[in-house]
Amino acid sequence: MLNRIKPVVVSLLLAGASFSAQANDDLYQSALDYQRQGDERAAVIELKNLLSEQPEHARGRLLLGELYLKRGDIKGADKELRRARQLNVDAPRLPLLLARTQLQQGQADRVEQQLSPLTFEQPDLEAERLLLLGHNYLARKQLQQAERSYQAAESLHPSSEINLSLARLALLQQQPDAAIKRAKAELTNPDSAPSAQLLLGQIQLQQGDPSGARQWFDPLLDKQPNNLAAQLGRTRALLQQRELELARQQVDQLLALAPGLPDAEQISAALYLQNGELEKARDILDPLSQRFDRHPEVTYLAGYTHLQLGNHSQAENLLSRNLNRYPQHRATRLALVRYYITQQRFAQAQSALEPLLDDDQIPSPVYSLAGALNLQRGDTETATDYFRRAMQEGDAERAGRPLAISEILSGELDAGISRLESIAEQAGQADLQTDSLLLRAYLRADKTDKARQLLQQRIETSQDRASYQLLAAIMEIQLNNFPAAEQRLNQLRQEQPQHLGALLGLAQLARLQQQPDQAQSLYRQAKNLAPDDLRPVKGLVSLALQQRQLEQAETLTADFYQQHPTIESAQLYLALLNQLQRQNKFDELLPSIRSRFPDNPGFALVEIKKLVADGKLNSARTQLEQLVDAQPQYRPAQLSLLQLLLTLKQPEAVLAQSDRFNDLLSQHPLTLMYRGDAYHLLKRPEQAIQAFRQAYTNRPSPVLAARLSRAIAPQDRQAAIEFLDRHLQRFPRDQGGMLYQAELLQREQPGDSVSTYERLLTLNPEHIVALNNLAWVYQQIGDSRALEMAERAYRLAPDQPAIGDTLGWILLEQQPQKALPLLQRAATALDDPTVQYHYAAALAKTGNKQKAIEVLEPLMRKRFDDKAKARELLRSLQS
Repeated sequence: MLNRIKPVVVSLLLAGASFSAQANDDLYQSALDYQRQGDERAAVIELKNLLSEQPEHARGRLLLGELYLKRGDIKGADKELRRARQLNVDAPRLPLLLARTQLQQGQADRVEQQLSPLTFEQPDLEAERLLLLGHNYLARKQLQQAERSYQAAESLHPSSEINLSLARLALLQQQPDAAIKRAKAELTNPDSAPSAQLLLGQIQLQQGDPSGARQWFDPLLDKQPNNLAAQLGRTRALLQQRELELARQQVDQLLALAPGLPDAEQISAALYLQNGELEKARDILDPLSQRFDRHPEVTYLAGYTHLQLGNHSQAENLLSRNLNRYPQHRATRLALVRYYITQQRFAQAQSALEPLLDDDQIPSPVYSLAGALNLQRGDTETATDYFRRAMQEGDAERAGRPLAISEILSGELDAGISRLESIAEQAGQADLQTDSLLLRAYLRADKTDKARQLLQQRIETSQDRASYQLLAAIMEIQLNNFPAAEQRLNQLRQEQPQHLGALLGLAQLARLQQQPDQAQSLYRQAKNLAPDDLRPVKGLVSLALQQRQLEQAETLTADFYQQHPTIESAQLYLALLNQLQRQNKFDELLPSIRSRFPDNPGFALVEIKKLVADGKLNSARTQLEQLVDAQPQYRPAQLSLLQLLLTLKQPEAVLAQSDRFNDLLSQHPLTLMYRGDAYHLLKRPEQAIQAFRQAYTNRPSPVLAARLSRAIAPQDRQAAIEFLDRHLQRFPRDQGGMLYQAELLQREQPGDSVSTYERLLTLNPEHIVALNNLAWVYQQIGDSRALEMAERAYRLAPDQPAIGDTLGWILLEQQPQKALPLLQRAATALDDPTVQYHYAAALAKTGNKQKAIEVLEPLMRKRFDDKAKARELLRSLQS
């Protein structure tokens, strides 16, 4: 029975096989029909059904690959076409289709290797081969070769694709009219009209007209909602129109329709960049730049993203590689120039910028960047020229403020102020950056009233009232008007109790007014409010050091660095370890920090300063000179070298080194101060005064006032006093300036110094030198408060022999026995003729005349103010 059934079963199986083959052919034919009708989605579904039944269906693989290619699914297309080739499909176009997938994946070398050896007898296929070679040349920016290839294809077998390719080439060759003419010629062709509309929209995008572009993209998408290129075009238009939410919706739809579509991923990353979501942009661009490592836009965006993230080495590698491959890629070149400027690698910035400056038509942003480069290099004259050219080219928004800065720095203060005022007026609303520059310019020009007037106006009218309140407080602190600053800050805290800037400003004020507990409380509040901000930590560390709480200072700094390993926190930690002489920790930490931040020359400088602190001055000089040679525009290294040369007592080397500085650095207050110090060592007082005076003019400060007044005083004491009068009007809380002025007054007319000493003691009641000197002056002018002042000073500093000498001298008249031990200790510690004379007088007063004579006799060979009194005492004792 079973034997009879077998043939029937076999026949049924054979029939089933024929039915299956027929069904598969029907599926393939159905897919072709859907393709002709333009329903590509249905065609793909049919083909997937086919291939699930018959995976080895070569023509099905080929057609699915073509459809994927058309839809923009490059990975899917590449996979299906390669499978079709493995199945030995009979299709002359297969190499051309594979070349199209390779072009989309940026594999230019493989395209040329695959197509160059081929030739086709059929004119349409040979024309397509030439067309694809033209696309390959175009991808490499070889425009002339692309044009020759396209024209050869057109002469062999004209087609809409070739015509539109020539239109795109014309657009790249800055011939938009020719591109538009070719594209519009295709609008009457139903098959090529969508591509023509697409190109016309892209032309409008390139010409900066996103609205005009959408007039082509939107109708096209109404007819073909799944047209990926049109969706990409509309997304780019939305980006240009700053419609970021709509652009995000559009690109998400694109990626849902065609996952992994490179252009859509690129736009998605660009959107993340626009929103400041750098990590998300990086996560897209890193794998994309590896897949398309020769795609200039993708590589540029990846490099730019790493630059924004602070990954400088990786960013520079990507951008440099992109520029080497595509020297005409302007965005990459500009990004590298800006990066080099921020790193003070000015020679490399100039080299990268020069090709753009050699163009026949230089765009205004290039002029602005050239101005910024020269401004950083200190060539303010050239910077001003470039910024003015940028302004002439219509780049007022980018060049206006830096032009004003360069004018101010080059001495055209009124021009700079006028320009900033014009920018502020034209803006029509408050702009904090412009106003901040204008305030600095007003203060530089001693126009304090105008600065206050501007701030008050902004506080009353600006929506950003808080920022202007804070700016006003900062200005008053700089002007030493502490009550006004405190009033501004308290008002700001009333309006915004959690305002970090107000807390920090009040803490700084408390420190300046010798209120450490109040300052500490405010800094702690600020730290709790902003635990990731370094400023409150720096304030607390400074207070801890001031109060000799060294362990607390170190713990604060170390904890913050561990939690926030940034360049700034690393610098703070290293500086503190150096200051506290924590040699082992410093040596352990520095190599890891340098490896973490290899591009930052500041840590090399920290290491050199450690050598200086250890007394290894020659080694420090060698390394510092090497750093200056490697980073010639790194200003801190240049200034540190001058300081070290002064420490080594080499004033001529200081002058020679600073003579090589550029204009801007040569006028830096520290450069001028160090030159003044060098002239002082060389005993050239006039030149020292000139250098100190210029430094003070460029940036007035108590430190420079001290240098200048001490240089002037030996030449003209009255001029030094008058200069300090003017300085103390600007810096009324400069205790060092007050003390030196009082000392100058005391030398000729002691009574004239009293008011200055008293004013200083109002600011700082525990100023030991002021207490001691005022006690001395009171004694000279017969003021009974002399003893009280001397005792206050002695209670604060009983171990200082000069303080004991003053108190002993005042006590000597009425209480000689009490005075004697004070004066004896002072004379033992100080080999000062005046102190020795006071001790001798105490010996004589207490009856030890022989010992007094022994002290006095050697003094007769010395010069000092009280020598005549000492000689008279000696004669009286000897007689």
